[in-house]
Amino acid sequence: MSSLLLQVELVMSIHHRNLASLTGYCDDTDNLALMYEYMPNGNLKEYLSDRSSHMTWEMKLRMALDIALGLHYLHKECNPHIVHRDVKTANILLSKNLDAKIVDFGMSMVFPNNNETHVALIVGTTGHLDPEYYNYERLNEKFDVYSFGVVLLEIITGQPAIIESDDLVHIVEWVNPEFQNGDLTTILDRRIRGEFDVNSVCKALETAMACTTSTSQPWVLCCAN
Repeated sequence: MSSLLLQVELVMSIHHRNLASLTGYCDDTDNLALMYEYMPNGNLKEYLSDRSSHMTWEMKLRMALDIALGLHYLHKECNPHIVHRDVKTANILLSKNLDAKIVDFGMSMVFPNNNETHVALIVGTTGHLDPEYYNYERLNEKFDVYSFGVVLLEIITGQPAIIESDDLVHIVEWVNPEFQNGDLTTILDRRIRGEFDVNSVCKALETAMACTTSTSQPWVLCCAN
């Protein structure tokens, strides 16, 4: 069975409001394609880049919750459990009402997989791939948790995963010093529209940093100020 048909089989077996629905596919020799439901607002990467000034904090928070619910379904509720392995803003589609839906299951795998003795093949996207990838003895949801943390930081800050300044800087490294100093003004997307709840932003930041840290350090400093 081709890799495309395997992906079709996998996607057809999962159903959740925060996963994009497959409507068809083409398995021609020279033309391989999957067709998903039409999502008029494109992907989250483009939306954050071009239309952040249209967004309120509540809109950003709802998108983050949609993504989290989709991943929770994959990791805990569907049978068998699935790890996506390529969670990133380009793989999040937005409906007419800005409901966020995860798409592109080409790298996904089921877990636990008794035939998988170790993690050997690196897959994913630069900036969203957990730097501790090789430390995992078996495939598990930690792959997606780190990636979700990066996506959440992108939603909060309006910045891409890899920030271009004088040098290339990862978004976690960019956020971390300001977060520890409790300075929201330099972290939160300046294009955001309307008022926002500082405690809500702090909790979202704590969640993102907890997802992307390799230590057990509690991220509570920004809310303490």
